[in-house]
Amino acid sequence: KKFKNIYNLKYVNGDDFQSIDYDSSDIRTILNTSLTFENKTIYDLKAQANSIKGTFVEFDKRYKSIKNKIKNIDGVITSVLPYPLQNYIAHICVKSNKPIILWQHGEHTETEESFLLSSELQYCTHYLTFGKNLKDKLQKYVISKEHNLTYVETVGSISKTINTTSEDYILYATGKWFFNKCHFHPKVDPDSRLYDAQKKIIEFLNTISHAHNVVLKMNNTPGFNEIPFKTSNINVTNQFSFTKWLQQSKIVILDVPGTTLIEALSTKLPIFALAGRIPWSDNTTKLLQKRAVVANSPEELIQYLNDYLVNRIYPASLTNNEFLISFGSKFSKDKTKRNIFYALDSIV
Repeated sequence: KKFKNIYNLKYVNGDDFQSIDYDSSDIRTILNTSLTFENKTIYDLKAQANSIKGTFVEFDKRYKSIKNKIKNIDGVITSVLPYPLQNYIAHICVKSNKPIILWQHGEHTETEESFLLSSELQYCTHYLTFGKNLKDKLQKYVISKEHNLTYVETVGSISKTINTTSEDYILYATGKWFFNKCHFHPKVDPDSRLYDAQKKIIEFLNTISHAHNVVLKMNNTPGFNEIPFKTSNINVTNQFSFTKWLQQSKIVILDVPGTTLIEALSTKLPIFALAGRIPWSDNTTKLLQKRAVVANSPEELIQYLNDYLVNRIYPASLTNNEFLISFGSKFSKDKTKRNIFYALDSIV
């Protein structure tokens, strides 16, 4: 409310774009000749070529309207640029000397730099981070001037600060499936690893569900969050956010620690995290182990869980916040809001 009283806002939904197919023999030739085996075309990429050409044509049609829309703005605020139209608007803004202000949208513990460059830094001029670690990592782009980035500041995160209200549930938050997608890390994490982990963890939780209220929070990406296992007395749900369930939990289990890890770390709850999706450095792992239990296999995770439930053995400190300060937010909500206003005032 205070933000709207200070700034006039215009909202643009950047994912409402559907390209129309246009015949493009030139682009089709480029794509087809880029994928050959023994000088023979492997796939006919006509559909992809026509979609690319259609996107360019639609962009060209929208150029004047976008240019007029940004004429009197002082800047653009966003959190990520995954869609073509969002990148096109950002491209026009940068070429028009309008700042692109990006507020970090998720966990960046060991994020591959190619992901940052493609989804966030292609057009970003001003970057606001949750914690100090990412700020330090991004400073090199400011110094090198290889991209558009000119400013990085740590402001914190409002949504990553959670207060628990009760201790009713063991909360198991699952990761998403990759299927046939290829992510940005050089080491591909097969779905078979996650399948095996979920199967074993759910089997264990089934055995204790008579004594504990267990909630299995599905990943929030539709189509990539199915749970293909039988459960007994376990509440499998996609209702409410992960942070909403955190407020009522006593234990947190993560099979793909990412943004959920940062959110869980802002509480004082015991955290049991399964490593393996992306390769973590020794320093990152050791830092997290000061606060959370990090297991290298589902069997090890289950053993840690059982030790805690039966004997209250927890080989970490619930009050250690070193990892949170480095990768998450150390600021209160009010302090984060003040940081945001200060940053925006200095930019626009």
